[in-house]
Amino acid sequence: MKTLPIKLLLASLLLILIATMPIACSKKKKSGISVPTSQTTDSPTYLNGEKPTEKDSGNTQNDTSNPQNTQTPTEYPTEKPTEAPTETEPSLEYKSFGNGTCAVVGMGDISDLYVVIPEKSPEGDIVTTIDAAAFMGNNNITVVQIPSTVYSIGALAFADCNSLVHIAVDDANSHFCDIDGVLFDSKLTSLMAYPAGKTSSSLLLPATITSVADMALYGCDELKMIQFDGSVEEWTSVKIGDKNYGLYTAALSFLE
Repeated sequence: MKTLPIKLLLASLLLILIATMPIACSKKKKSGISVPTSQTTDSPTYLNGEKPTEKDSGNTQNDTSNPQNTQTPTEYPTEKPTEAPTETEPSLEYKSFGNGTCAVVGMGDISDLYVVIPEKSPEGDIVTTIDAAAFMGNNNITVVQIPSTVYSIGALAFADCNSLVHIAVDDANSHFCDIDGVLFDSKLTSLMAYPAGKTSSSLLLPATITSVADMALYGCDELKMIQFDGSVEEWTSVKIGDKNYGLYTAALSFLE
């Protein structure tokens, strides 16, 4: 028997091996074993050819239907609008006596020329008193109206009010009265205040007068004549308060 050369023998074995390879691959495919192949496509392969949605893929990062994944927008503190301060009516200044009554002690924050003193303060106290020097030296007011509830007026309450021309007293007041804008007590025994701004040149004092209050006739430059409706002897008994310069600058006459 003739022996085949080694090279020829090796070539024959290589051809046999190549011829049997497709059969082996075919048997592997039929047995369900997949042979890994290199993927050359850029797009991934999806089941049934459909791309899964974000909800199917379990991505809930932007799913607003899930309250746990909903991001609440950051709330920043906002400045509350400033409420306009409540405006209060201008008022005179009062002093309460703690028993439901009070006194007027000053002009407060009013700037009216015609001052009406009310029967009650804004707090509900009855106004019974005009305090001493309550309006003294105020050169703006021209008229003051006193209510029926006032039964006490302190010294110099209307002194040196250069623009004051009239003091009016409610007719129902049983303690004070006015005659032509001049303030007296109700019995006409005391001249309490002659308005310094009054333009009248004459004043008639009843014979019942027994006193002239301090500064009652102070600064009344227009007053030129004062007539006392009584005798000289009666006048000498009248008590004259301080700084009533009008009694000395005006001509004084008597009825008898």
